[in-house]
Amino acid sequence: MENENISENKPLFSDQNIQPLFSGKNLIISILVFLLILSFLGINLLLILGDFMQVLLNIFGPLVGQILSVFGYTTGTLLDKSEDVATSVAKTGIDIAGGTVDSIADILKNLSKDNVNQTSINQLDKTLGSGDKKPSNIFARKQPEPDESSGVIQKPITSDKSQW
Repeated sequence: MENENISENKPLFSDQNIQPLFSGKNLIISILVFLLILSFLGINLLLILGDFMQVLLNIFGPLVGQILSVFGYTTGTLLDKSEDVATSVAKTGIDIAGGTVDSIADILKNLSKDNVNQTSINQLDKTLGSGDKKPSNIFARKQPEPDESSGVIQKPITSDKSQW
């Protein structure tokens, strides 16, 4: 039994450990070594490529800038007009809804006026201010009045302490 395990021949090198010469990692290393050798010789390909890109930018930059500016102006105008339309539609819708509620309120008041006591109607109109359709002064704001600076709320906490 033990002899069978010894007699098996296993290869020293497997095919799985061998990588092709131009794999992704090796290709990047090769390109960088090539650029390094050329830069030692005085040929800087990255500088030449950068100058070429700058020439292309100088040629096509104004055209692309003009196209993007027209696109931006058109988009801004479109948004402005859309906002105007949406605002006017919303205002019209709110006006219609307000008018509808007002009409329904008048219809309900007129239909139920005969079955409600007149003094109750007068008192309710006086309280709510709905008889003359003017806003009542129930929610009127009062002018603020100055308070005393010697009040308890305005004293700092440390004013009563004599020592730490």
